[in-house]
Amino acid sequence: MEITKEKVFDAALRILTYRANSYHELKTKLAKKEYPEDMIQFALSECERLRFVDDVEFARMYCEDLKSR
Repeated sequence: MEITKEKVFDAALRILTYRANSYHELKTKLAKKEYPEDMIQFALSECERLRFVDDVEFARMYCEDLKSR
């Protein structure tokens, strides 16, 4: 099966459906699947552009979660 940047982006979206991830977490998870670095970067850029990955919002939500415990 040919790996395309669209397939890597789809893999990123599948990961994000379970919970929010930071940029670094998502990059690490995609790298573990041994996708090419340039395709990982494309997927991450698209996720940021679409605001599916937003480290500032992720940190805010994380802090809110910690405060509520």
